[in-house]
Amino acid sequence: MRALTSYLDAQTSDQADGDRTATAPPVPADLPTNGANTALFPGRVSFTDQKLRTWVSEINLLSSGDGPAQWVVGGFYLDEESPVSVLRDNRNTVTFVQSNSSIITKLSNRSASVFGQVDYRFAPSWAVDAGLRYSEDTQRYTRLAIPGPPPPGCFPCTSDMDSNQVTGRVGLKYFATEDVMLYGTYSKGYKAGGINLDPRQEPYAPETNQMGELGVKSTLADGRLRVNAALFYSDYDGIQLSALTAIGSPPALLPNTLNAAPAEIYGAELEVTGRFSALAFNLGISSLHSEFTEDALLTDSQTNTNRLVPKGSRVPFAPDLTVTAGVQYDVQAGSWTLTPRLQLSYTDKQLSTPFEYPATVVPSHAVTDVRLSAAPSDNLHLEAFVTNVFDRTYIAAQVQDASSATGGILYGAPRQYGIRAKYDF
Repeated sequence: MRALTSYLDAQTSDQADGDRTATAPPVPADLPTNGANTALFPGRVSFTDQKLRTWVSEINLLSSGDGPAQWVVGGFYLDEESPVSVLRDNRNTVTFVQSNSSIITKLSNRSASVFGQVDYRFAPSWAVDAGLRYSEDTQRYTRLAIPGPPPPGCFPCTSDMDSNQVTGRVGLKYFATEDVMLYGTYSKGYKAGGINLDPRQEPYAPETNQMGELGVKSTLADGRLRVNAALFYSDYDGIQLSALTAIGSPPALLPNTLNAAPAEIYGAELEVTGRFSALAFNLGISSLHSEFTEDALLTDSQTNTNRLVPKGSRVPFAPDLTVTAGVQYDVQAGSWTLTPRLQLSYTDKQLSTPFEYPATVVPSHAVTDVRLSAAPSDNLHLEAFVTNVFDRTYIAAQVQDASSATGGILYGAPRQYGIRAKYDF
């Protein structure tokens, strides 16, 4: 029997430039901070405070011994509370002074599940594994304040959302040789539903994903070369996406989560790692095709209106191609071993929302890193590194749908360099 429990008590506070510009003017002191004026004078600064208290416990009962069947059964429980306050000051752009638009909420999550899995080697060359999990999730959301006039007779307003799901996995393995294994798996995953900020917004349903995979794992050349490859297909239902929705009268734009249309993602992956004497290398390639499989109405964050997402549209954050590659070589310099390494990574263009605009495209980018490692002894390891060698300016992510501000660009890190030292006692 194995038991594990953990407790986290954390708090984060931050002040942010809510309009994401250095030039947007705030609402003048002689004008009210209504929707029309904040549209004309979008400058603002926000202050956010969030607390997080989380208990997580899990208990397992595992088999032991060297028999052909190995199994585990267990249970999991999470208890979490998160009070949040988001205060917006539309009259200042540098330092938060006083809120004229407040979000004050408290979120409580409970998640419980029971599970079991068995691995059975039923023949010298064949093995099967199967597992099931039953999950129940409850979310309670209390709103103490939200922007705009509150719904009549609601505040403080509390809503509950319950989700449950049976998920699982089954896999079949064939050991062609001691160094080559072929496999096929089917699995189902689940993300619980939840509640939106404004009580007039509908809750969002769970997201599920059914996935099939066929692949091979191999160790070749007397253990010096490892080649893994896989083909996979994912069938998503109810993908949870962030959006903005106009609520109330006069309307206020509030963030919400909604369920998109069903979607499918399929593709292939290849992973190669090798070590031949002083030479070592790695290569990883992932190719994806993604599309929504039904028409759906979703909120366009650029126009804040509901628009049709046609069947066949691309799924957000699913680049067609991702490549990583690296090579290194050990050089003996007296009693020292020097290892220069070159690492390359490439990520194809992707979208941050189902709607393609210049502000919602994450362009393709390539990044080059170099490293020089030295081992003066078995205990001491030194390393000098430069990341993003060519100091490329690139967009790592877009969070355009996270607020009503224009932009939402998150840039990748610029060139960085440094040294590290490690000593093993």
